[in-house]
Amino acid sequence: MIVIQQPTKPSRRADKPISVRRQLAAAWRWLARGDAEITIRLADNAELRRLNAQFRGKRCVTDVLSFPYPQADGRCDGDVVIGLGVAATQARRRRVAVEAEIVRLGVHGLAHLAGLDHHTRTGFMAMRQVEFETLIQIL
Repeated sequence: MIVIQQPTKPSRRADKPISVRRQLAAAWRWLARGDAEITIRLADNAELRRLNAQFRGKRCVTDVLSFPYPQADGRCDGDVVIGLGVAATQARRRRVAVEAEIVRLGVHGLAHLAGLDHHTRTGFMAMRQVEFETLIQIL
């Protein structure tokens, strides 16, 4: 199950989080094909900067952070935190809707929860390929 936590500010378009949740739930099924408890948190830049400093030692804002919680039964629950400010900036640069950028970042975060990383060139290429294939499947 995927839960989306939004900032306290009300959204102008209440239907968008439902669409994002459905797309990210489909992405998780494609990536991991298993049950998991996953929270996708949409946060402001200040929260992303604080979390990035606290957990990665980097004092800058980032677009997405993943926090896996492996379970004894083999599944991996987790949290994915997406920076709305960064997502909006990247969406403008890419000329896509903010919701599309949130889905792209969510897929990236879910790929991390599924065990992929981009710390090596090979890992980077493999992760990008999986993200691309996942986006094709869910869009």
